[in-house]
Amino acid sequence: MKKTLRQNLRGLDKKDYEVLRSLCHLSKNMYNETLYEMRQYFFDNGEYLNYYNAWERLKNESWNYERLPSQVAQQTMKNVDKAFKSFFKLAEKGREGKYDATKVSPPSYLDKEGFYLLDFPNQMFQIRDDHLRIGVPKKFREEFGYEQKEIRIPFTYDEVRNKDIKRLQILPKGDAEYFEYRLVYEEEKMIEPDMTQPPFKCPNCDFVTESKSGFTQHYKGKHDGIPPTRGKVKCEYCDEYFGVPPSKKTQRTFCSMDCKSKWRSENMVDDEHPSWKGNELENVCSVCGELYRTSNEDSVFCSRECKGIWMSKNWIGRKHPTWEGGKYKRSARTVKKNLMFILHKTI
Repeated sequence: MKKTLRQNLRGLDKKDYEVLRSLCHLSKNMYNETLYEMRQYFFDNGEYLNYYNAWERLKNESWNYERLPSQVAQQTMKNVDKAFKSFFKLAEKGREGKYDATKVSPPSYLDKEGFYLLDFPNQMFQIRDDHLRIGVPKKFREEFGYEQKEIRIPFTYDEVRNKDIKRLQILPKGDAEYFEYRLVYEEEKMIEPDMTQPPFKCPNCDFVTESKSGFTQHYKGKHDGIPPTRGKVKCEYCDEYFGVPPSKKTQRTFCSMDCKSKWRSENMVDDEHPSWKGNELENVCSVCGELYRTSNEDSVFCSRECKGIWMSKNWIGRKHPTWEGGKYKRSARTVKKNLMFILHKTI
């Protein structure tokens, strides 16, 4: 299972930031240079120039490639390759009618003055006692007059140090005014004990029982947290974990009605609401003459009270839609019952 540690990059001197800024700019140039080769080949031949052929063309001719760390340059080229593969997949779906073909176009160039990420495979950096070490290529140092051979990024996350770290990514933010780094690492997925069948053994003590409800009561009384016999779900609003019956693990998304109400009030607004019928209109109530807003074009009353007043004045006698001639037809049983009541009172 892959995980990512994300942190803003701090603790470097001014020269180190300038080097990272220059490298990110070269990475952007490498991206555009690779994209140019692939686009021109596609426009000229109607075919796809894959990563390996593009790399053969550029590895000895590209000024940017020679001044970037070699595997960082290659990773930038692979990202262009991925973008072009996505373009061809969407184009194929467009031909099959599964996607809007008018929205499909080849990848676009990055801004000429912009920046792009630096993606270091695990062979290109080292984790030391209190820092991450990345090397600075010789040709880059000679070109830009930078004497230091490495950049040291402060690193104190011991819980990640012994993980299977796959790559280090440095991302320029805010026009490369500051940077974020990401460590992508692999973590073994913990196999949780089966708590669906007895016996139920407490993971925190020696308690064992054949009763699921008995185990739940024990866990709640003796330990903190959610009992392993219950499903663990993260609330979509407050991000807190809460327990649910395993059968409802895919149905419950909020820990309480309060969180559900707050989420709905923030997210189900205007056209995002399932009952949305368009922008509201301003109408004048036919009874009280007040202005009110509604999404129903046929609405003429501002409230139920006004509708009731209008109906009591206008739905009378023959004007009522359920008018049946004005004579109340009583059944023989009702007539007999009323006569017996009158006779009883007379006697």
